[in-house]
Amino acid sequence: MQTAGKGFESVASRSHDGLLSRLCKATPAEALELALSLSGRDRAELALFCNARSHLRDKGRAIASVCAWSDLSKAGGPVAADTLLHQLGQPSSSDVGAVAHRRPAVTLAGNASHYANV
Repeated sequence: MQTAGKGFESVASRSHDGLLSRLCKATPAEALELALSLSGRDRAELALFCNARSHLRDKGRAIASVCAWSDLSKAGGPVAADTLLHQLGQPSSSDVGAVAHRRPAVTLAGNASHYANV
């Protein structure tokens, strides 16, 4: 079983000097333009690589939007391809407000009256 996005490390090391550093500095639209210069398989590996890292996820989704399912499936497996393509229609976790993920505050005041009467 392959780890999603693991193969891009080999893509980055082959003749794509500075691609990863340019990708990190790029906007999602610029990342897409960079990815369009790659083969379909390399582009799919790049999309999976980026999607597996929270700080690159928006770029990975932009790149995945132009990838064929077959390339994504070959690069990361059919489950990873299906998951990534499904996520394209979903807001990213960074788009959802941090408040939605915040735990409720723990207070002892509500329990204090109960124990005071014991």
